[in-house]
Amino acid sequence: MSNALKLGEHSIWDVVDQKWVDQFIEILPPAWHSEDLIQLGEVYTFIGGKAVYQTLKNTDKGWVYAGICFMGQSENVVKGKCS
Repeated sequence: MSNALKLGEHSIWDVVDQKWVDQFIEILPPAWHSEDLIQLGEVYTFIGGKAVYQTLKNTDKGWVYAGICFMGQSENVVKGKCS
C-alpha cells in the first residue's frame, strides 16, 4: 500500500475536498472511474479473495469518502475508520 492515501481522519460519508478527488485520480490510474465513483488504483486488501479499494462517491453533497469497497461498489466492507 505504498501509494495509499492516508484517509484515517475521514469517517465514512465525510465530504472530501477537491484535493482528495484529484489525488485519487492522479496517484495511479484509478481502478474505477465514473461520474459518481472513483476507486484508488491500488488494492487496499482482499476480502474473501476479492480485492477492495479506497472509494470516493459523488453525491448531492459533493464527493464523499465511501470507505473500502468492492470494485464498482460504494458500500464500505471494512469496519471502523480506514487509512
